[in-house]
Amino acid sequence: MGEVNAARAANGCGPVAANPQLTAAAARQANDMLANNVRSHTGSDGSSVGQRITAAGYTQYANVGEIIFWSTGVNGVPAAAVNWWMNSPGHRAIITDCGMTEAGFSVARAGNRATAVGEFGTK
Repeated sequence: MGEVNAARAANGCGPVAANPQLTAAAARQANDMLANNVRSHTGSDGSSVGQRITAAGYTQYANVGEIIFWSTGVNGVPAAAVNWWMNSPGHRAIITDCGMTEAGFSVARAGNRATAVGEFGTK
């Protein structure tokens, strides 16, 4: 989260606060992506970002967003993920949305494969 907040600060945004429900939703998607070889914002069960965040208990939100990263053989996944996200227009837009106030992040690993997911929200 520190690297994401540094990127936000560099773009004139305040930090996002850690939220346990968003972290749980991020862990669900990171583990699902890794276990089922899914590289998508849609879960292997067909779930959407909003459905996963709501299922984790983050309800009555005004805005949510998800950023995902998949890699093989990359060391330093958090830094690599943030670098990739900041060079992906859609993911960068979520990170630099100054209206986002909370977030949760998760990394899942198996062998040389890793996924990273960030869930952002505003209530």
